[in-house]
Amino acid sequence: GGVISAVVFFVLGQASLVVIARSYEKIVRFPIIELINRRNNSAGLLLAMTLIAYGLLVSRSISGSFTGWTADLTDFGFSMLTGFALIALLQWPLERIFLTNSDLKTEVVRDDNVAGVLVITTVRLALFAAVAFVAV
Repeated sequence: GGVISAVVFFVLGQASLVVIARSYEKIVRFPIIELINRRNNSAGLLLAMTLIAYGLLVSRSISGSFTGWTADLTDFGFSMLTGFALIALLQWPLERIFLTNSDLKTEVVRDDNVAGVLVITTVRLALFAAVAFVAV
């Protein structure tokens, strides 16, 4: 594919990270970007770890040999949708397992609980790493 395919997939990868950052508020149901602007550390950690986890899938989908525009763009789209679905599907079970007496919204918005967010996001990051590297 050469330089053109590298640039196209780089731009697609960056754009997908921006989309997930903006869309993540719909999954968590609180204004994560606003909380980050108000210096809420747990909100910043939550979004950062989410983007790292999602970035693993992005890197998997844009790396490797160029096999053709149709195949590579299809693989990219599938990986992005799978990643978004995994984030949404894992959110609730991880909250139930690791925040037994609370929920993510309370821990981030009210308590700014960095430790609780770190546990959930680390587990999610490990799951995404397993998905990304097993799928290669």
